Amino acid sequence: HLVASIDTLSPAPSVETPSSSREEAAFSYDGEGKAVRKLLACRTLYAWREAVSPHLAAEREGMTVEDAHVRSLLAACLSEGENLGKGEGDVWKLVETAGGVASPGPSGTLQCDLYRCVLMPLQP
Repeated sequence: HLVASIDTLSPAPSVETPSSSREEAAFSYDGEGKAVRKLLACRTLYAWREAVSPHLAAEREGMTVEDAHVRSLLAACLSEGENLGKGEGDVWKLVETAGGVASPGPSGTLQCDLYRCVLMPLQP
């Protein structure tokens, strides 16, 4: 099974969210003659309506976000499911942000500084 969950944790007031902001989909397939189960969990930490830099969207939509809150929420999401892959294969974690590594985050702090504490490898 491949299970995908999509969660929007902190939508801006202007972002319309469905009555249930959590969606899941499961897919079954066989790998080399045996059943394989995979889990895919997707979390949107912050969502704004306008497709602009996070610091502009946060300011324009009245949803400012402190750096400490972003770091805390990201750390909690990254630590989620740490035991899921033990003995069952690899656990992959991917963090996707808006803009490049030197673009501003929601508070205006450069993302390379904001996420430095996470110490994840960067891919261009």
